[in-house]
Amino acid sequence: MNSSAAPLVSICIVTYNHEKYISQCILSVLNQQADFKFEIIIGDDASTDKTSKIIAELEKSNKEIIRILHHKKNIGASRNYITTHNAASGKYIAHLDGDDFWLPGKLKSQIDFFNRHPECSAVYSNAVVIDKFEKRIGTFNKKVQDTFDTSYLLERGNFLNASSLIYRSNLREKILPSNGEFLDYKIHLRCSAYGALGYIN
Repeated sequence: MNSSAAPLVSICIVTYNHEKYISQCILSVLNQQADFKFEIIIGDDASTDKTSKIIAELEKSNKEIIRILHHKKNIGASRNYITTHNAASGKYIAHLDGDDFWLPGKLKSQIDFFNRHPECSAVYSNAVVIDKFEKRIGTFNKKVQDTFDTSYLLERGNFLNASSLIYRSNLREKILPSNGEFLDYKIHLRCSAYGALGYIN
């Protein structure tokens, strides 16, 4: 694999005071089995706990993959999201909140789905809900159809897990709000305006 080539996927992790979770979050991405290059961009919104120290240590041993955006002052969740996503250079952009983590195989399965479904602007997946002891207490959704459109999303409401999102980077300027506060649902709806949404159950 050419180390100088642009990454296929940029994973954007947004974090603020996630010292209990951020290590597991980042390691869950580093441990993804992928036959393509990816980068990790971490937007640290001026954390006041040990989050900054933890991510700096992980960056030391993964400099070729991890890039950290340290905000000197807290800019808020929405602006941190936008700034981090705008720093991505991959063909695909994935989102992950700093207090969530990915299960093995998540990343590759979604990229494989994109390859099979060129009509999709974004791909999501189901998610497991766990308690503080990592005991599984539920899932986000029961069976969802493989692809769907805006009308289905409006009918179902905001059932998509934000930390499962991967979208095509050529749509970034159309999908990301330019400024101000926003809900994840706005991102999902904007993605649906430029193609079908894919879903892995």
